[in-house]
Amino acid sequence: MLTSLEDKKRIDIVMTAMSTIGKPYRWGGQQMQEGFDCSGLVFYAYTQNGVHEHEMPRVTTQLAKNSRPIKRSELKPGDLVFFNTLGQRYSHVGLYMGEGRFINAPSKGKQVRIDS
Repeated sequence: MLTSLEDKKRIDIVMTAMSTIGKPYRWGGQQMQEGFDCSGLVFYAYTQNGVHEHEMPRVTTQLAKNSRPIKRSELKPGDLVFFNTLGQRYSHVGLYMGEGRFINAPSKGKQVRIDS
């Protein structure tokens, strides 16, 4: 997805994601007004920066399926990071910011935040 994007676009995607910090977690959410789930946050950050909706899967498992694995040392801002939080191979996604940090919508009752 991001392999062809230039560094400025990557930074714009991260900045858009950062603008959602503090918004509530909402399952299925993908808009500022309603809040976000993890894949909705990624979808929002990308589509607000020119990635067309039809190019961007909306759910974590599909995002993972359409991504290629890279080493941690190769991560760049805007890359997706996947986690196993529910006993499933890919049950959570965040947006890498750099310096070991990522932004994500963690779970019900929480807000969009930065983690490491």
